[in-house]
Parts: sequence; C-alpha cells; structure tokens
Amino acid sequence: MLAKGLRGVGPATASLLLNTYDPERVPFFSDELFRWVMFSGGKGNGWDRKIKYSAKEYQELYKRVELLREKLSKDGEKTITSIQVEMAAYVLGRQQTEGAKRRRIGEEDEEETKTEAEEDKTNKRKRRKT
Repeated sequence: MLAKGLRGVGPATASLLLNTYDPERVPFFSDELFRWVMFSGGKGNGWDRKIKYSAKEYQELYKRVELLREKLSKDGEKTITSIQVEMAAYVLGRQQTEGAKRRRIGEEDEEETKTEAEEDKTNKRKRRKT
C-alpha cells in the first residue's frame, strides 16, 4: 500500500515522497489535482468537493491521472507526465479560487458603490431643503 510501513504518514504525504522520486509517473495527492480529476458539475462537487485524503481516494486519483496521461499522449507526439497534469490542475484550481475571490471583492465594491450613491442622493436632498 502507499503509506504502509511509514508511521504517521498518510496517503498525501506518501504520494509526495513517491512523487519526488518519480514525478513523471507518480502524481502528488494535491487538492487541486484531486478536485480537477474528480470533477463533477453537481451541487457541492467540483472545486468545492470535500477530500478525505484516504488511500481509496488516492487510488482513484491515480487511475484517472493515468487515463488522462494515456489519452493526451495518444493524441500528441509527446508523453504527458504526471507533473504536467498536476501543473494544469494547479493553474485551473488557482483560477477558480482567484475568480471566486474577485467575485466576492466585486460584490463588496458594488455594494459600497450603491451605498455611496444613496448617501450622495440623501445629502443632495438635505442641501436642497436648507
């Protein structure tokens, strides 16, 4: 098994150790990679998917990364490595996170702008009355 024989080391850390030895074939159990290869568009899934960091989840992640590598390598002339799949997942995960932050910041800015505009109207009315 992945973490067997290593005390106090779970599947994610064990995958990191193996990944440093063979980054071309062994994917690191990162949040972004897991969420991307296990992506499903249903409610509560996708980039919000909860991760248990279990050996079973890593086995499924590994299978899906292998299938993706095989498919992409067949379509092109180059062999796609696990580290390249991880890089793509990292970028997509960061875009998702940054996009969500931008939306939240944008929403706050809109609310502040509306509040400021309403205050300006109120102040103008007060000035007209006096």
